[in-house]
Amino acid sequence: MAEGPKDFFSERSKSLFHRADGIELLSLHPSEMRPTVRETLDPGGDPVAFRGWMVLGRLRVEGTTQQLLLQVLEAGVSESDGRVARCFNPRHGIRATSDGHLFDMVICFECFSILVFEDRTKTEIVTVTGSPELVLNNILEAAGIPLAPKVT
Repeated sequence: MAEGPKDFFSERSKSLFHRADGIELLSLHPSEMRPTVRETLDPGGDPVAFRGWMVLGRLRVEGTTQQLLLQVLEAGVSESDGRVARCFNPRHGIRATSDGHLFDMVICFECFSILVFEDRTKTEIVTVTGSPELVLNNILEAAGIPLAPKVT
């Protein structure tokens, strides 16, 4: 894992994401963690957990929706000035399969951080602005997938 968060995706991450055979967008519950699962989870083995967070729903994205997802995430990362908060309350996840590997992102727009995993290994932490959140929420809501409530 790289030292500290950065405000760009590695070339490997971008390449795997763009060549993905399939992409899923997930709605996560930020406070429903199963720590024992998070550390030992077979990345594809538990349909109700995603890197330890409870899955509220998932949607396979394709075509123009997949392109939009890629565009807004990359824009949010490139807009970042590198600042992060100390929380990590992820409400979104992305799973891509590429070249026989699982490529996961666990996203917290509240603290402006994305944890990136390849298979069983966390490979990087990337900073992001909140700008992609509305688009991801709209995609999920249009498919009837619930969103976790925001803490006010």
